[in-house]
This record gives sequence, C-alpha cells and structure tokens, in this order.
Amino acid sequence: MTQLVTAGFVQRPVIVGQQEQRSFVEVFPSPALVTLFPGQNRRGHIHCRARVTSISSRYKYKKERAWAEVHSEWETYRARLRSLECREPALKLSPEVRRQIGIDITEFKGAQYKQFDDLLDGIFCAYLAYYFWHWGSDRTWVIGDLETGSVTVPKCHLPNCPLKRRVPISAGRD
Repeated sequence: MTQLVTAGFVQRPVIVGQQEQRSFVEVFPSPALVTLFPGQNRRGHIHCRARVTSISSRYKYKKERAWAEVHSEWETYRARLRSLECREPALKLSPEVRRQIGIDITEFKGAQYKQFDDLLDGIFCAYLAYYFWHWGSDRTWVIGDLETGSVTVPKCHLPNCPLKRRVPISAGRD
C-alpha cells in the first residue's frame, strides 16, 4: 500500500464513477462473489454463503476438502467469471488470459494449482476495480472505514433485495 501512495494513488472506500483518478480500494473476493452471483429460492434471490457455496471460496484448497471438489468449484468460479462478459460493465478478456483460464486444471495440485487459483482471483479483483469505477457509489457498499479498516463490495441491484432492507452499511469516507 505504501508503494501505491508513493506513486500518487489515494485509498478511497468509494471510487468516483467514470472519472480519471489514481485511487485504490480494499476488496475481498468472497463477499463480492456472493453479491454479484446471488442464489435463488422460491421467493426470489438470496445472498448467503450456505446457499451459494459453489461460488464462494470452495475452490480454495483445504486439507479437509478433496481435490476433485476443489477442481469442480474452480470450474464454477471460472464459468462465473466468463459470465461477466455479458454483464455491465462487461469483462473483456485478452486472448492470452482466455487461453490461460481455459487450461484443464483437473490434474493440478499444490503450487501448480495455486497459480491458477491466484489467476482467477486476480481477474476477479481487477473486474471489481472496473465495476467500482464504472458504477461509483451507485452500486457500492463499504463495510468499515479507512481509520479502522474497510472493504468495498458491489451493491446488489436486483429488485426486492433482502440486503436493502437491512441496516445500511457505512457509505465510507474519502
């Protein structure tokens, strides 16, 4: 973070939409995945890890998790990233990145798997930066503040979102 500040970047919990700037935000992929890819039940969409485990962090290797499950969840994560090509703003993957995320990783374990896990997280975090720049505060929630720590997540834009009926999350401070 110090290098970013030295290079002239400013940490902001909310990026000013579609303006030239040198800003950065703290993001965490798991809650952003849950918000951008809600689950579905008979009453509408929902946001909770229990119903959306296949798009949360189940693609992360843990000792109690079989590699077959990790690989399957990674495929789901990869498909979700590709679906962002049809969203607004649209994710645009270069041919090289498209080739890299198209590699069959079902035999990969350990460090070999980790590089592809990091690749998907990097792509998603870059998309989040673009999303926050595109939408600005219109579709951004900030949890916490700059003094004690904060994370910026996409705001659900779907109608009747159960998250909108809860206590508002801090709008953050510049």
